[in-house]
Amino acid sequence: MQTQYQRLSKLLTRKQGANSAELAKAAPSLSIHKRVSEMAYRLGWTITKRKEQGKLTVYFGTPPKAK
Repeated sequence: MQTQYQRLSKLLTRKQGANSAELAKAAPSLSIHKRVSEMAYRLGWTITKRKEQGKLTVYFGTPPKAK
């Protein structure tokens, strides 16, 4: 079984990114925005979001570089 972070990371690293509905489906028990923020601040991910007028916000993630 994968952790919520693992499921979210698969979605965030896709070429098309992921919208909040897709992220909520992958981690249904918690606030998605909180979980994505934790990935950025605690795990070192770079999270970007893109919103086009009249469309859903799409989130993209880049994992931290290995040291």
